[in-house]
Amino acid sequence: MGAYNRVYGESASASRFLLRDVLRRDWGFKGYVVSDCWAIVDIWKRHRIVATREAAAALAVRNGTELECGQEYATLPAAVRQGLISRSEERR
Repeated sequence: MGAYNRVYGESASASRFLLRDVLRRDWGFKGYVVSDCWAIVDIWKRHRIVATREAAAALAVRNGTELECGQEYATLPAAVRQGLISRSEERR
């Protein structure tokens, strides 16, 4: 499960370093990563790492959070239309 905090300037729920480099590559984790409840909304609303909820959802998916506890992933079709993420990335 992801978290609300930042690690090295990245949201823990959208951190390439934590989710892809450490969890998957270094530790060999093969399961699913789920966000903490409402942590994806924090990426844009509180951390202000990105400007929109679509961008937050795209960033989280791209960096390894497959499931979320919240409502931001409902914006993924709009994120695809906006070019923020591809359909193949969305379906991973």
